[in-house]
Amino acid sequence: MRMVHRHRWPSLFVVWIGLVLVITGCASLDPGTGAVTDGIDRPPEEELIKAKVVRVIDGDTIVARVKEKEERIRFIGVDTPETVHPEKGEEPFGKEASDFTKTHLPAGGTIFLEMDAEERDHYGRLLAYIWVEEELFNASLLQEGLATTLTIPPNVKYRDEFRALEQESREKEVGLWGEEEASGGQGSGNDPAVTGTGGCEGQIKGNVNRKGEKIYHVPGGPNYEQVKEEEWFCTEEEAKSAGYRSPRGQ
Repeated sequence: MRMVHRHRWPSLFVVWIGLVLVITGCASLDPGTGAVTDGIDRPPEEELIKAKVVRVIDGDTIVARVKEKEERIRFIGVDTPETVHPEKGEEPFGKEASDFTKTHLPAGGTIFLEMDAEERDHYGRLLAYIWVEEELFNASLLQEGLATTLTIPPNVKYRDEFRALEQESREKEVGLWGEEEASGGQGSGNDPAVTGTGGCEGQIKGNVNRKGEKIYHVPGGPNYEQVKEEEWFCTEEEAKSAGYRSPRGQ
């Protein structure tokens, strides 16, 4: 007797619909800044601290209410251009970075803080990674080209992921990287950068120590080989202009 498989195609159709729904549901987890969250998983709820945004100071600093207390919070691992610095004034893309943070971290909004090894800096500010649902906002700033990486040990949990995002933004020339490329300025990262109007290859290392001090090191210096670079410069003048100083005693 001939067997008729009446339910084969309907069953496959149901499976296909199910896969579409799963994929669509996963895509909807990202709340809208376009941040790459693959490989950067949000920690369990019990490892995060719930907070309410009070106001945004600039692109990488906010005030939030944490455990019934207002705290100034500095984002770990990133550095946005200045808008309110007493000496530097407003830097290119500083306003864009600040506006981006104000848009995505509005006053009254709920965020979750992830701490690292060191909880506060020498200014007394809380140091945190900012989670908005499944999005790591620190990473969003890098992806949008509105921040550079700033690694200050011992807070290094997402250092490699952040550097990869910065490199991707540089290659795409988005945000401040488009500005830097157009003006011939230097960037930051792990590799010597071609900088300045002369097109030199940067060999001066910019490093941020555990106290948050920005120090540059020249080839042949006593600690040059051991120092981990955050930025590369062609000249000492460039390093000084970026806020770095020479090591003590030099």
